[in-house]
Amino acid sequence: SVPCCMFGSSTVFSSSEKYLSDIYTMNTRLAVALVCSVIGFVLYVVGIATTAWRSDAAWQNGLWQGCRKVLGHVLYCAYLAWGSLGAGDHIMRFFAIAGILVMVPGIVLATVEAVKPNVYTKVNMKKTAGLLIASGGLCGLTTTIIYTILSQVNAPGSFPYGYSFYVTWAQLLFTVGGGLICTYS
Repeated sequence: SVPCCMFGSSTVFSSSEKYLSDIYTMNTRLAVALVCSVIGFVLYVVGIATTAWRSDAAWQNGLWQGCRKVLGHVLYCAYLAWGSLGAGDHIMRFFAIAGILVMVPGIVLATVEAVKPNVYTKVNMKKTAGLLIASGGLCGLTTTIIYTILSQVNAPGSFPYGYSFYVTWAQLLFTVGGGLICTYS
């Protein structure tokens, strides 16, 4: 009778199972990072694209448009004229767009790394992707900080922020969190 496991191959199986377990754990962390990053990206896009950064009974303003409201319903919207905006508004818009431009490549790199690990050996894709995603989220934070400062300078006192403003703040948890998980997975 020949034994089932010859030459100590059971230790090979247990070490290979440990290796597979390590790979599964790394991919799980990367998957969590990707899910968080995609949720953060969607919140980011919704936040900067919608017109409810400032919302009161008569007006609803975003980064790109201002809308007139009557009885709680939007009557009409108009794009904010490029020439009528100050330098702070342009800087705020720059950070809003820059956030998307760095977050998209970060999410793509993280997805490539999750699907096909170690494609590029010279670049640590997880760290690069994580830093890009977190940087995009920080651009969103910078946008909201500039908006808050400009709002208080232009209209001191209580200011009725809308859901777009808060959604852009909320994206920070997901993008920076997902970016850090990706970086350290």
